[in-house]
Amino acid sequence: MKKWIVPCMIFTMLACAAARAEKAPSLWLNEPAPDFTLESAEGKKISLNQFKGKNPVIVAFWHPQMDVSIQQLKELDKVLKDKAFKDVKTLAVTFGKEVKDRDAARDAFKKAGLDFPLLLEKRTDASATPVEYLVSYLPAFFIIDKMGNLAAPPVSLVSEKINGKSFSSFLKDILAGKKVNACDFAPEPRTDEPYKNLFAMIGKPAPDFSATDTSGVKQSLSYYKGKRNVLLIFFYPGCGHCRRELPQLHNYNEKWAAKQGVQLLAINIDGSDAAQPEAVKFFKLFDMKFPLINQGKNAINEKYGVNSVPTLFLIDKKGIVRNVFVGEFAMPGDVIQCLAGKMK
Repeated sequence: MKKWIVPCMIFTMLACAAARAEKAPSLWLNEPAPDFTLESAEGKKISLNQFKGKNPVIVAFWHPQMDVSIQQLKELDKVLKDKAFKDVKTLAVTFGKEVKDRDAARDAFKKAGLDFPLLLEKRTDASATPVEYLVSYLPAFFIIDKMGNLAAPPVSLVSEKINGKSFSSFLKDILAGKKVNACDFAPEPRTDEPYKNLFAMIGKPAPDFSATDTSGVKQSLSYYKGKRNVLLIFFYPGCGHCRRELPQLHNYNEKWAAKQGVQLLAINIDGSDAAQPEAVKFFKLFDMKFPLINQGKNAINEKYGVNSVPTLFLIDKKGIVRNVFVGEFAMPGDVIQCLAGKMK
């Protein structure tokens, strides 16, 4: 599924806000969606919880400067004209700290003929609604069921099929009480340069390595062979995408890793001594407890062909690469939990 990245200015705000957070937002399928109360364009306070027990809700994050946002909101409007969705409410959330932002949002809505409640997020810190929902691309449509639980990972394009189904069919399944399979939302393998060689590693033995973590413990992939599956995480502490994704992997580690026999190993691709204190500080900020490895001169990332972060490898107990993830993706905890659950 194609995704449109958040405009540079907005992404910077989200990344910086995430970096200032002292607790990782927790976002899990079939668990309560983060509540919020925002002011509408008419000055009315609207909260997500006011619909709990009454209506399913689609929370749509969008931006008036992005044509695709308006296009997909119009597609959503068409879908919701089906009588099957008469009880579904839509809340369209955009940034509205500045008067010009609020005016642009109102003008875009009026021109497009949209009449969804238009909610304005005026906060730019870690409490902002897009940060709570871990929004990394726009538009992003979150489906909240009648009981206030997050029913699916975010959808970017209403006009495209989701796992072979139209958005309308997908939404009908959710309204009928069918549970979403998080595995279906795992990023698809890429065939473009320079990523195709990474995905070509799927089904092949993962390269072994040996390095010392920040606790002084020697870590190697071969040590876990026959004992545990491994989630190998290449990151850099100055990477905004990494600073959002790793805390979510920390949540997975706390909730599922031990139950599924998965060992997380994080590798800071900047092996210099100067870079290590920042990585340690980042881990302490979110109380991440899985091993942090400074690759030093070992150049582990080169063995794996990694030249961008975050990049993840899910490796089974036999040492075989089962999945590769390049770049930040939605709901990583649920996706990894689903995929790891299929591994012996």
